[in-house]
Amino acid sequence: MDLISILREALENYNYSKFPLSSLFKQAVNFPNFKDFSHFYSLEIYHGYYWHLTDNPNFKLSSDIGPRDMSSMASGMPGEKGAMMITSDLANWDAHYNTLPFDTKRDVKRNYVVLFDPSDIEPKYLQQVGRGFGNEVYLDSTQAKKLKQIGVYNLKYAKALDRKFHKTIPQTEEELYKIWKDANNKK
Repeated sequence: MDLISILREALENYNYSKFPLSSLFKQAVNFPNFKDFSHFYSLEIYHGYYWHLTDNPNFKLSSDIGPRDMSSMASGMPGEKGAMMITSDLANWDAHYNTLPFDTKRDVKRNYVVLFDPSDIEPKYLQQVGRGFGNEVYLDSTQAKKLKQIGVYNLKYAKALDRKFHKTIPQTEEELYKIWKDANNKK
């Protein structure tokens, strides 16, 4: 069997029941055309999962707290109670939160990472915001309640999961199109 045949067979046999492909598949039906879905995947960096760094190994979504730190809308004050900041760029957030400012020395303060499945949230609410260090999505309290918390992991394990997920998600336009097409054919 040649490489083209192997790749074609792999594309035809995607298992959409496995996370994070299940999340991508679920969101694909929200897009009547592939171009918009591709934009959502590529430019908004929706890959079916999001992360949140924390210092709490028992983190749970809460309606009593909100985003807080020097980057929370630049005020240093807690944001809307029940709201949530999430990212699909774990490495970027780790570098921002766990490295000394204006230095390269590690200073790990947030050594736990929460993994979320956002597939129940409408795509219009999963848009990046510009707070300064990139690839962040702000969810108000209503939308944050729709996140499915998968787990809380130590930083090392979360980075390994992130690498695994990155290998699982579509790497080409053809793979992404296959998900969109299959999802929209099952409507």
